[in-house]
This record gives sequence, C-alpha cells and structure tokens, in this order.
Amino acid sequence: MRNILNLKRIFCKPKKGVVDLNEPIVLKKGKTIKDVVVQIHKNLLKKFKYAMVWGESSKFCPKPQRVGLDHIVCDCDVVEIVSNI
Repeated sequence: MRNILNLKRIFCKPKKGVVDLNEPIVLKKGKTIKDVVVQIHKNLLKKFKYAMVWGESSKFCPKPQRVGLDHIVCDCDVVEIVSNI
C-alpha cells in the first residue's frame, strides 16, 4: 500500500538515544531532510546545523552520513537532527 501511495517512513533518533520505531514521520516520495525538520517543528529549521542519516539514502551504509537540508530521504531511513541550541 505504501508503494501505491508513494509514502516513505522516516524514523527519528534522539542524540545518544534509541531509534523510535513506533512513530515514524510519513512523507511523500522525493522529500528532503528540510521536510523532515519542518514536520518535527518549523522553528527547528532556524537552528538546524546538519543531520545524520542511516539507511538506503546513506552512501556509507551501515555507517551514518552527515547531510544537509537538500538530502532526499528514502523509506525506513533513520535521521538524527543536530542543531544549535
């Protein structure tokens, strides 16, 4: 069904925490890290530094890749957002 609707599940990982596999962020195909950040909270975009991504869209799988806002995410990617506090 996800393939028909072109939906992608993105899982969030808190810094030094465990991935939450129970509540994914659901986005349409072709969305970017910027869309993930805005989905979490629009004010987080102002403080965004970079994101760490594990999964199919990462070049160094299974190791994480450091990416910017324009990185396109894939289904079941795990994303850790790093921001200025």
